[in-house]
Amino acid sequence: MKNIFKMAVVALMLAACGQKEKNVLEINATFTKEGPFMAESPETFQFELKTEIEDFLKAKGLKADQVSAVKIISAELTTTDSAKFSSFGAATLSMMAGGDSKAKEIGVRNPIKDAGASVKMDVAQDADMKEHFKTKDKFLTLDLTPLADREKGFECKAKLTFEVETKK
Repeated sequence: MKNIFKMAVVALMLAACGQKEKNVLEINATFTKEGPFMAESPETFQFELKTEIEDFLKAKGLKADQVSAVKIISAELTTTDSAKFSSFGAATLSMMAGGDSKAKEIGVRNPIKDAGASVKMDVAQDADMKEHFKTKDKFLTLDLTPLADREKGFECKAKLTFEVETKK
């Protein structure tokens, strides 16, 4: 009888927790900024996330309040610029949301060494962005630090992969 009671309690606890599901979300962002850039002075690029997250949730039949955790899995920058990433010494990728001035750092590459046309970022896998995903206004910012003065503007693309955990 005690075993049946224990099993019933465990079953109720598991049911109360709800089912969780993990999905992968890929976001492609383009960062563009006109020059000139000053040496050793980080330049901030910005990309507004307009409907990417809402479209993802809608396609999965989910609402923002069902998001229980969001982690970044990978981030890679690519460019077609002739200098590639060799003219930059460091890169920091962050997410900002709403009127909140606090940026959540989600990726970094410092120093950028042996830079070709692409750079893999070291991602902050412990950074939970669920609150950032739930707000209306969301932005990605990319800070690139030029090694020398640069007159020409710069454009790069980011491919970001997130793990989105939701409650049913």
